[in-house]
Amino acid sequence: MKRRFLSYAVAVALLCGMYSCTEDINLDEVSKDIKHNISLIIPVGTAEATIEQVIDNLKGDEVRKDVENNTCYMHFEDSMVINDTISRFNHGASISKVYLVKDDPQCPKPLGTKVAQGSQFTLTQNLQYDFDYDEYNAITGALQQRVDKIVVSKATVYVNFTFSNLTFGGSQVTASVSFPEISELQGQSWSIALSEGGTNFSWEINTPFTVNFAEGGNFTKMKIEYKFVAGSNLYLYENSSINQPLIKIDFIDFLKAWGFFGKPDQFTQDDKVVPVPTSLFTRPVFKNNNLLFHSPEVIFNFKSNVGVPLNFEVEEIKAVDANGEERYASFNGNKNYIMPLDEAPTEGGVSSNSFLFNRENGGTHQLFQIKPEKFAYKFNVKVRQKEGVTKHFWFRPTNIDVKLLVKMPFVFDPGSQFVYRDTLMADMSELIGNEKLPEEAVINLIKIKFDNTNALPCKAVGYAYLLDSLDNVLYQRENVTIEAGATDANGLVTKPTSSKFSLDFTGDQIESIMNMKKVLVEYRIQAENHPNAPLNFRLSDSLTSRVSVFAQGGIDTSKSNK
Repeated sequence: MKRRFLSYAVAVALLCGMYSCTEDINLDEVSKDIKHNISLIIPVGTAEATIEQVIDNLKGDEVRKDVENNTCYMHFEDSMVINDTISRFNHGASISKVYLVKDDPQCPKPLGTKVAQGSQFTLTQNLQYDFDYDEYNAITGALQQRVDKIVVSKATVYVNFTFSNLTFGGSQVTASVSFPEISELQGQSWSIALSEGGTNFSWEINTPFTVNFAEGGNFTKMKIEYKFVAGSNLYLYENSSINQPLIKIDFIDFLKAWGFFGKPDQFTQDDKVVPVPTSLFTRPVFKNNNLLFHSPEVIFNFKSNVGVPLNFEVEEIKAVDANGEERYASFNGNKNYIMPLDEAPTEGGVSSNSFLFNRENGGTHQLFQIKPEKFAYKFNVKVRQKEGVTKHFWFRPTNIDVKLLVKMPFVFDPGSQFVYRDTLMADMSELIGNEKLPEEAVINLIKIKFDNTNALPCKAVGYAYLLDSLDNVLYQRENVTIEAGATDANGLVTKPTSSKFSLDFTGDQIESIMNMKKVLVEYRIQAENHPNAPLNFRLSDSLTSRVSVFAQGGIDTSKSNK
């Protein structure tokens, strides 16, 4: 019988894109029909993945696109509202007074004689209470604080009464306190029965009120009326006095204040911990990578309703990884940085300030030399004197709205490494199995080809794994170098590079490879080609792999009936 040999080739094109999702690529769209030809059969499929497709496949918010500039960046945000803890208006001064009863026109005369039992009279003491808010520098004498007006929501008044050379002799004495200059408190007074041995009196004013201060002090009038019902043995003398060893308005809860508040005391302070969103570095596409961001941006945005200039001082900014290792931002070798905040321009208005920290201003790249699990920063806010500004307002609640934005553009330093993986469905028995071939066919060679096009600014190292139905590795190839695309001085790709490698199987290997169900491709993107320049990744950059299965064989005439 005449021997007949027929050479043939079967090529099925599979594509491995560089995108970072772990979903399998469905090859149903790639034709698997074998069209017999005397030399070659080539079903072809084409696909490509770019950095932009990587981001789209993440289906999350941690990586954002800047389509206009053809770039992308990772980011996360945090915010807080700061209220002041200043107590400078919370306490009025402690004063003491001595009131000689003889000076009151209503004091019974003559002094030194017994006052008729049952007689009634009222003595009135008028005094000036000093809140004592104004302050001057002890060394220079410069004005640091001046209060022109204050609105108080509530306060507690303390008055202690004692008596000198005044024996009650069974008399009833009642004290009533009022504030005649405060319009909201007109008609109100607070009374207590006094004891000859002394009386401590306190009460809370719950009615909001306004105190206007005249130039030269922080005074308001206070009136105390003493109503006497004489007992059987009441005597008043030349030196009889009613004393107030303590008069104090305290626990002042102010709502608004106007004046000049240049005293550089502390507005507030705190420690702030900002958890890094767990998906940022723990998603499969990002974990086990070494992302050395070239110039991460840490942005503070402030809005303040405080009518006083302030300094927001960051005492330190640090990143902390899961093991507690720390990295700090650095400002010319210092951990701290002061951000001046403008005063609100009008009552009810807000000021806006923004500050950017990056590689040059803050050494922010150092924060990502570890894989941060959280960011933390300590801060304090202090009043700032601003030249030419002598009138301030302070309304509560004070709100300083702080928004923190951490933005990490896809620009990397040398030493960075990023791993992409993709699994391709590639059932060899379906692609070139017996149901596709004549009975007489004999396979002599299976060749799996990888045609790569690298349009990234750095090289990649390829790994290929052929898997069976249980994901056991039938064969693997490691450390295949795929050279970087050509780049310019700015680390931008100007021209892609092409490369190929293949896996060849003959003899007994073919039977094993016929069990292949998947091809797992892993590329380790390594930023080490350009040690003196950062590497810029753009949305349009890509790494494409075209994977083909090529089978070659002949016809075994011993299996033919002819």
